[in-house]
Amino acid sequence: MVASSTTLFIRIDEPIVEQPETDDDPLDGIIAPIMIDILGGTINRNVYGGPNQKYANGNVKITMDAGTVYGAIYGGSNQSGAISGNVDIRVRGGTLGTLETVDSDRIFGGGKGRSTSINGNASIYINDRKNNLTIYGNTFGGSEAGGVAGNSIVTMEDRYVSANSITYSGIIFGGGKGVGATATNGANSTVIVDGGTYQGLTIFGGCDISGTIEGNILVKVGEKNTTKVGSVYGAGRNSRVTNVT
Repeated sequence: MVASSTTLFIRIDEPIVEQPETDDDPLDGIIAPIMIDILGGTINRNVYGGPNQKYANGNVKITMDAGTVYGAIYGGSNQSGAISGNVDIRVRGGTLGTLETVDSDRIFGGGKGRSTSINGNASIYINDRKNNLTIYGNTFGGSEAGGVAGNSIVTMEDRYVSANSITYSGIIFGGGKGVGATATNGANSTVIVDGGTYQGLTIFGGCDISGTIEGNILVKVGEKNTTKVGSVYGAGRNSRVTNVT
C-alpha cells in the first residue's frame, strides 16, 4: 500500500508504450494525492489517473501542456476501482489522437470499466494557455461504463491573450458513455464552451449510448466570448436524464 503522494512527470523523446493490463499489481491500493504532468513526449495508448484494478484514496490531478497522446486520458482507474476524492483534468496544449481516428474517445473525467467510480466531482478544463491544442475525438465529463457520484463539468475556453489556438474535432458530452453497462452521473452535469470557432462541434449535456444523469444539466455556449459551434443538445444521445435545467 502506498501512503505518500504520487507524482509522475512525463517529458521524453521516445514513445511510451503502455504495459499489458493485468491484475498482478501487489498493491492493495493508493492512499495519497495523485498528480500526472504531461510536459512532452509521446504516449501510444492511455493515461489513467487511478490504478489498474485498484482504488485510490485521495484526489487525482492530470495536467497536459504538450506532447502527444494517441489513446485516451481517464481520470479514474482501469477496469475496476474507486477514486475516493475529486478528479481534475487540465488539457492546456499538445495533441490528442489523430485525424484518422477522429471518431474515437479522448478524455473521460472518470475511469474505464463498469466497476470504476469517482466518489467526488470530475472536472475537465480544456484551453490553450500553454501551447496550441489539437483534439481529435470525444470528451466525456463522466466515466466509460462506470460512475461519477458527484458533479461532472467540462469547460473549453479559448480566450487567453496569446498566439495559441484550439482545434477540436469531435463531440463533447457532459456525462459518461455506457459501453456494455450504464454510465451514471449521481449529481449535476455541466458543459461550458466559451470562445473559439468549432463549426463541426456537437455538444450533448448528457451521456452517450447508455447513461443516466440523476441531477440537473446545464449547457453554456459563448457566455463571455464570441463562440461558434455546430449543434447543441440539452440531454444525451440514446441515454436517460432524471432532471434537466
